[in-house]
Amino acid sequence: MEATRPWRAQRQSGISEVEAAVFAATDRLLERMSVGDLSVAQIVKEADISRTSFYYYFTSKYAVIAALMGSLQDALTDPFEPLFEAAAGGEPTRNWRPLLEALAQIYDSHAPIIRAAMEHWHELPELRDAWRTSIDRSATLVSHLIDQQRDDGVALEGLDSMRLARTVVQAVQQAWYEAGVEQRPDIDALIDVSEPIFVMLNATLYGPE
Repeated sequence: MEATRPWRAQRQSGISEVEAAVFAATDRLLERMSVGDLSVAQIVKEADISRTSFYYYFTSKYAVIAALMGSLQDALTDPFEPLFEAAAGGEPTRNWRPLLEALAQIYDSHAPIIRAAMEHWHELPELRDAWRTSIDRSATLVSHLIDQQRDDGVALEGLDSMRLARTVVQAVQQAWYEAGVEQRPDIDALIDVSEPIFVMLNATLYGPE
């Protein structure tokens, strides 16, 4: 079943009809073309809006992608909740696979947007903050989980949790990006290429067992 687009839910909390149309149109177009080939004119036509309406909300196609990355933040946070709930209930788990599977599903649903941000964040101010925020937020959540497990005596002490978390998040993002260079991978392929990263994370946190 197709994942719910974050901006659909956000329509109930303040985004305009024009913004929602632009988001949906950009998402559809990036399924068929690269961001380099995408133009504002194509977005306007696909969204069935005027250029004036587009530029009232966005300065460029990259500003749209930055906004879409922002809309993904809650979706990227949701899969962490069961792990935090288990820890809060006194039942911390060493099983990171459900988190990996949930994040792979989100990436699969929004791969064109995420890939566009990955490819251009370093050169475009519109994307830089959105991309860094995405990485920082995911790394912070992983770091908190590591700290919680260490406090509970489940995980071993060692490398600073934020350094470890950031390395894991960036390694997974890069593995997923490279997996899609020639063709878009399915969810099983995403899990397969990133599983070694979590095996190494497990060994670091829980020892050789």
